Amino acid sequence: MKIIKHKHKTSILQSLAASDLAFLLIIYFLTTAAFNIDFFLVSELPQRDTFRIIPEEEYIYFEMDHSGELFFEGENIDLLDAQIAILNKLELYLDPALVLSINEEAPWQNIVSFIELALNLQINTFSFGLNEYEN
Repeated sequence: MKIIKHKHKTSILQSLAASDLAFLLIIYFLTTAAFNIDFFLVSELPQRDTFRIIPEEEYIYFEMDHSGELFFEGENIDLLDAQIAILNKLELYLDPALVLSINEEAPWQNIVSFIELALNLQINTFSFGLNEYEN
């Protein structure tokens, strides 16, 4: 017995209708989808015209002399002691301000090491300035 195979003819109109429908659905989803552009940006940036007044007790003052030695409250300290002093202040205050007074002859490696320490401890408010070398 012979089986007769019939070729199914798909009309061009049916395939065009399916592609038109797919295209319209893509356009619909693209126009109705809400894109969150600022998803990966930091959203806690301060406003342009605002400022924060930091109370005097929240400041942490450090000094660096011409040889790169670090001083806190008049005492010579190393970076580990500076880290401990900053952590002690962080226990008392949520966002203390770190102030570094740098002698202009100080080695830049020591300055960078101190800034790296502040970044590792996630200090948000950091200020530094250069002092003239005194003979």
